[in-house]
Amino acid sequence: MFTQEELQAGLGQFNQVDGWYQHWLNKFVFTDGVKWLCDQTQSRWLMNEIALYQVKIKAEYVDLEPFQIWQITRLSASSILLECRQKPTQAAIIQKKFKASNFLLEQVSLWLVNGILMLPNEYLGYRQ
Repeated sequence: MFTQEELQAGLGQFNQVDGWYQHWLNKFVFTDGVKWLCDQTQSRWLMNEIALYQVKIKAEYVDLEPFQIWQITRLSASSILLECRQKPTQAAIIQKKFKASNFLLEQVSLWLVNGILMLPNEYLGYRQ
């Protein structure tokens, strides 16, 4: 298991989209960086939550479809908050608390852009 500092440093290695994987619910594909994060923090459930919300987003929050910012914030040693917004400065449209003691990072964002779930650094490399 990595420390918080090692996880942050590890995330820094992902600065472009090299490969991606189909999520088993077929709601999006995800990048190497997202796979690495979820593998290292034992949080594949996080991708499942984001995938399950895509049905609600399609029905109720259509404006969120092309670009979603999913932010995970550790609230305590045993709980985290998952939020979704369209812009970094916008209030969260979706919020859900979880009991999760294995998610060591204080905060991390994942971006779902046109059906690809990625780290923000990967998006910057993807656009260039």
